[in-house]
Amino acid sequence: MSRRRIFPVLLAGAFIIAAAAAIISTYAVLVDDPFSDSGEEVQDGGNRSDPTLPGSDDDAPVEEKAKEIPGWVFGVLGIAIGGAVAFLVGSGNLYLRSKRGENLVRADLLDLITINPGINLSSIRRELQLSQGAVSYHIMKLEKSGKIYSDKGSKERRYYPSSMGYMAAMRQSQMDEIESILANDTSRSIVGMLREGPRSQNEIVTELNVSPSTVHWHMERMKKAGLISKEQKGRSVFYELNDQVDKNT
Repeated sequence: MSRRRIFPVLLAGAFIIAAAAAIISTYAVLVDDPFSDSGEEVQDGGNRSDPTLPGSDDDAPVEEKAKEIPGWVFGVLGIAIGGAVAFLVGSGNLYLRSKRGENLVRADLLDLITINPGINLSSIRRELQLSQGAVSYHIMKLEKSGKIYSDKGSKERRYYPSSMGYMAAMRQSQMDEIESILANDTSRSIVGMLREGPRSQNEIVTELNVSPSTVHWHMERMKKAGLISKEQKGRSVFYELNDQVDKNT
């Protein structure tokens, strides 16, 4: 068994010992010592005392006698207290170790995002060699604490350090989205056509020899990124590069 598993097993054992010892000692106090003779029968020369005879113990006033706690109960209680202390110390140590581990992973994640603003989830997983769930959990914690920002692009969510400021992060996100769009051959060909002037969707479909749905997907992606504008003229849809877009890109 590995060391990681031995510690939780020992911790569980300490808890079970403490609980069992506490239950046994409590039971013993409530019902008297269950491991010894109750002493109800008193022998006197082999004969039981007759309650009808004068001088019998029954003639004496009835007095409540305090039950004596068996000595072994204190030993069991000591075991219970020892087990409880071991459990508390062990669980506290385990919690602190897990928190230290989480903080180290989160620090590495924040450093990675700071050095690579705009990095996506798959790249983070590859760099830190973490599972999808672990990366999502730590990113959620960093976002909730305001240490990073995120922005959903058309294909992926990107992450930026809060140290660069929200507006700067969103501008960088838009630039990253445009760069991602222009990395696609079809999108780059469409931008090249629009540099020469507005084009209708049918013209783009005909010239590039692609389906209307494919052209529509690329145009919506570019429109969302602010690369182009869209205008309906009659039954045709025309697209045009926006003025603020660098047409030499």
